Amino acid sequence: KKEIENLYSNSKNLILGMSSTIDDFTNFFAPKKQKEAFLINQSINEALKILNRVLEDENINIKFDILKDLEIFGLKNELTQVLLNLINNSKDAFIEKKIEDRVIFISIKKFPNRILIEIKDNAGGVEDDILDKVFEPYFTTKHKYQGTGLGLYMTRKIINSSMGGEISVQNKKFTHNKKEYKGAEFKIKIPLKLD
Repeated sequence: KKEIENLYSNSKNLILGMSSTIDDFTNFFAPKKQKEAFLINQSINEALKILNRVLEDENINIKFDILKDLEIFGLKNELTQVLLNLINNSKDAFIEKKIEDRVIFISIKKFPNRILIEIKDNAGGVEDDILDKVFEPYFTTKHKYQGTGLGLYMTRKIINSSMGGEISVQNKKFTHNKKEYKGAEFKIKIPLKLD
C-alpha cells in the first residue's frame, strides 16, 4: 500500500511539473503579447496570492522592503511567473535542507535608469561548484519528479528577452533580527522605459 501511495504521489508531482512547464512555454511563446506599464507590487501580490497556501503550510515568512507604486514596462504575468519560480525554488531548498526558520526577503530599489529587485532566502545558498550553471536549460539539483531544470532558464529568458533586463545569483551572508544567515540572492535589473 505504501509503495502504491508513493508511486501515486510521485506520478502526480511529475504530471503537475510537466503541466506547469507546458504552461510556461505556452505563455512565453504566445504571439499576442501586449507590453504595458504596470506596478511591480501588483506582480508580487499576484505571486503571493497564488502561493499563499504553500507559504502557510511550509511556515515561510516573506519580509518586504519595497517602494510602492513603482511602474515598469513589460508583461505583468511574466514578472509574476519569475517571482513564482524564485519563491518556489526557495521553498524547495528550505524543505530539502530541513531549514526551520524560513524567511524570504524581497526588496525593490529605484535608480535613475533602472529598477533593482532583490530576492534572497536563508536556505543556505547554492553549492559553489554549480552556481554558474543554475540558469542553464535542463540543469536541476532536484529529484527527477520535482524539477525539469527549466524554471530558472525560463526566468532568465523572461528577464533578458522580454524585459530587456538582467538576472544574476550569488550566495550571501546577512544578519536579520541579530541572527546570522546564508542564502541565495537573486538580483534582477530592469531598465525603466525611456519616453
